Amino acid sequence: MASPPVFVNVHPNPSNGPVVVVCNLPEGATGGALVVRDPLGRTIHQQQFLGEVQVLDLDTRQLASGVYSAYLEADGIWIGVAKFELVH
Repeated sequence: MASPPVFVNVHPNPSNGPVVVVCNLPEGATGGALVVRDPLGRTIHQQQFLGEVQVLDLDTRQLASGVYSAYLEADGIWIGVAKFELVH
């Protein structure tokens, strides 16, 4: 059985510094949005974009240790989430 597609990925994970968030929109999608939330569910970053692939360098130096979530939306539909851990 084939693995489901991965639409959002964060590396390195875990991290004690900056992370790279890679967003891949499915074929045919016209735009996307990335929302990063802290361990309490508060939005700490939000960005809309056009195109199939978006790469975001996220500076985490001011963020507390914990597990964060990166949510990806394509054309108004949530299509993926990646959890990542910050260890400072």
